Amino acid sequence: AEDGVVRMWRWSKDTTSLDMVGQHSVGKGRVTGASWSKADPGIVVTSDEGGTVAVWDLVTNTTRSLVYGRNTIFCVACHPDDPDLVAIGCKLGLVLLVSVTGTGRVIHRMRGHDEDVYSLAWSPSMEVMIGEEKYMEWLVASSSRDRTVRVWSSREGRTVHSMRLPQDNRRGRQDSGHCWVSVAWPRDGAILSSGCSGELLSWDLTRPGKRGGSEFTILHKEHFKNLFSISCTKDMVYTVGQDRTLVATSLSSSRLVFSLPCFAGFVYCLAINQIEPSTIAIGAGDGQIRVWRMGGREMFSMTCIHAKMNQSKVMSLAWHPHREGLLAFGTDEGKFGWVEALSERRIF
Repeated sequence: AEDGVVRMWRWSKDTTSLDMVGQHSVGKGRVTGASWSKADPGIVVTSDEGGTVAVWDLVTNTTRSLVYGRNTIFCVACHPDDPDLVAIGCKLGLVLLVSVTGTGRVIHRMRGHDEDVYSLAWSPSMEVMIGEEKYMEWLVASSSRDRTVRVWSSREGRTVHSMRLPQDNRRGRQDSGHCWVSVAWPRDGAILSSGCSGELLSWDLTRPGKRGGSEFTILHKEHFKNLFSISCTKDMVYTVGQDRTLVATSLSSSRLVFSLPCFAGFVYCLAINQIEPSTIAIGAGDGQIRVWRMGGREMFSMTCIHAKMNQSKVMSLAWHPHREGLLAFGTDEGKFGWVEALSERRIF
């Protein structure tokens, strides 16, 4: 977290609660990356913005610190088969492959990205097909602020494949703003990454793209801002974005399972629609109004309304007693307004 402390929690299915079972604080500054080793489940590797990598032995509850100069580290990824190898993503496009035993020897310094490296993912197996070429080694994928995803050879320390994110049509071609790009490698032949508009992309490594790279499909467009994190387990992929929405998608069917909006501030008010009681409006401190339709077939049928209130807190809500869908709201700055909450074309 921001306080520089790494905590480990145990999830209880019986009580549906989390219990903290351990913590450590070794580095300097906020924690920027964490990776749980599949090769050795007793090892957790973390990094901080000061360039320190900490190796936490959960069995003995001891930590070792490895410092890699003044490189600001954004992410770490443990090797899936070798517990001693770790990939590190740094500022200004540097990717390191290091051995965490002893003094932390640097095996490869891999350069190819033009800007910061935000995410890393190892290949699920040693046999990887990219186009018509077959690689018999472990590969690692990296994503960067320069809007590219690169695949590296861990044996030779060079780029073997690269993919560029599609143009952000929603923000326009002239936009050069911040684009957070995450990456995951859930199965052979497919790499997942975030797009510039918060969409989730699936890259088919077996199908070369018309303009280089690989062909891609869009799994969902549920996030309206940057997609920060991608987590895969069996057939499910979970994503979390800057908009505080948790989205679950099935990889086999490419269908959306659920989209759960969360809150970035306190919940201040609720209003039940008198005409349709299964519809509830929720006002929060993040300047958004959420309309929850509990009578739908979807698991979470919720719509977010981004009112033009300059992030003011929504303190009160009221539905019109006769006109269905007309919702009035008031803010902490003394402003009020109304919106067609149930219409796709909302009028403020």
